[in-house]
Amino acid sequence: MPTPEKRSTGRRQVHSPPGTGREGRDVPRLIKGQRRFPRYAIRLPFLHTTESSGTDRAEMGWTRNMGEGGACVELTESLRPQRPIRVRLQTAKGAIELQASVVWSKRTGSSGSILHGVAFTQVAPQQLECLRELFHVEGFVRHAGVRWPLDFPITCRPKDITKPSLQGRTGDISRGGLLLLLPEAQPVGTKLEVTIQASKEPLTVVGEVAWVEESGGRISGGLIRHGLRFTSLGPSLSAALGLLLAEPL
Repeated sequence: MPTPEKRSTGRRQVHSPPGTGREGRDVPRLIKGQRRFPRYAIRLPFLHTTESSGTDRAEMGWTRNMGEGGACVELTESLRPQRPIRVRLQTAKGAIELQASVVWSKRTGSSGSILHGVAFTQVAPQQLECLRELFHVEGFVRHAGVRWPLDFPITCRPKDITKPSLQGRTGDISRGGLLLLLPEAQPVGTKLEVTIQASKEPLTVVGEVAWVEESGGRISGGLIRHGLRFTSLGPSLSAALGLLLAEPL
């Protein structure tokens, strides 16, 4: 029996998405110019692994925005399109692991970072639920900078060398700043060099005090909360910060 001739309707044909079974989800391919899932401006450490000459190599980057289907990420080196990668996203509640593929890359100018578009190609059901919970909690916060609880001893050195160094602790941390717990109140605008005494090796960041609680607001131990905004965080330091946050909480 002859095969019926297909009619042309003048419309672009759309194929059903693959991998819609319950055992896991393969992210569908998209029509050019369209995006299936909304994106959220969420910053997360993006640990990715590629296979090169049979040797696994892990590199660190940061997400700029994310959705169920993929993410725009900042990396320090360029990855070729269609390259499969394994991804570990560190959230405040734990890690999300999935498989992805590089779609495009573009240099951002003098900053040193390279933007990449990645598509999530396979997401296990439990990991997908973690992603959706993340978007529900953080996705509608403007410039969402997910904050991680982080308790490390620190040394703060004011840029004004006439002032003594201070010993304190971290409270939490994000891509844009740090909660400092210090024994003395530092005025808003004070520039600080902060060395975080992390478990593997110290990490030094530079920032400016954005806010400070009044002296009467001391927490247990007599420490005062300060908000530090990072003022200088290049690609290498940004990657080091991401690696620090990628450690199990």
